[in-house]
Formats: sequence, structure tokens, C-alpha cells
Amino acid sequence: MFDPDMIADFSARYAGTMVGLLGVEVIEFTDESLAAAMTVRPIALNSQGFLHGGISPFVAETLASFASLYPRRQTHQVAGVSVYSNHLQPARLGERLTFRVRPHRCGGRLHVWSVEMLGPDGRALSVSQVTVAVDIKKSDDQKVDEKSSSLGTDSRVS
Repeated sequence: MFDPDMIADFSARYAGTMVGLLGVEVIEFTDESLAAAMTVRPIALNSQGFLHGGISPFVAETLASFASLYPRRQTHQVAGVSVYSNHLQPARLGERLTFRVRPHRCGGRLHVWSVEMLGPDGRALSVSQVTVAVDIKKSDDQKVDEKSSSLGTDSRVS
């Protein structure tokens, strides 16, 4: 079910982080998938003028972690434990990219996600598989500092 607060939560959670700097924005979140988009900016390019190969797995892990976390954000933490990506085609400066995140399996403790990065014409530019550890319960004396914590990659607690 779509939650209109989810987009605001994503934007606030990642403001001031690399995700925000790249301009990643969630555009759809349903029970079956999450979709996000970004426009390739100069900061995301490699020395040859294409999207840097580390950007697609970085965004894939971020989005899969968020998809695992958001429905249980009040009581759980998540951590990305594995990301595997294949780059199929280059992305260029100014291109609007779409990310489609779909679950392979969402069990109690591990979620496995498929993430496709699509070009403006809908062709697959990169495909990733992301495994996220879930159900790491927050204790009363160990609350996540949600303003300084980056989902799936940062385990800082306060």
C-alpha cells in the first residue's frame, strides 16, 4: 500500500548524504516494488564521461535497504550485506535513470532484492542483486540516530 509520507521520509533521511547529492528520489512504492529516479550529474561521472560503475550498486543497495526498512522503521534496523551488479550499457551525463526494485524473497531476517537501472528509453543499463539483513531490533538504550544514519551502510547508534 502506498504511503504518501514515504517520499518525504526518504528525502529527509538522505538530505545531506551522497544519495541527496546524486539527486535520487523515490517516485513509487507499492507492495510489489519501489521505483526511484535520478538524472546523471557531473559528480557521478568517471574519467571517461560515463556514469561511474560504483554508482549503480550504491544506489541499488540504498533503495533495497530502504524498501526493507520503511514498513518496519519504528522497530527495526537493516543492513546491506551483499550487492552484486552487472553493467550492461553506459549512462551519460544528463540522462534520466529509473531504478526498479523488486523482491526475490523477503523472509524474516534476510531480504533479497533485484534492482534494474533503466535508461531513458527503458533499456536495462545495470542489474543488481542486493541482500539486506532485517529484524535487528532496536532496544530502548540503543536508538538509531535517524538524522545521521545512512540506511543499509551505517550502523551508528546513539
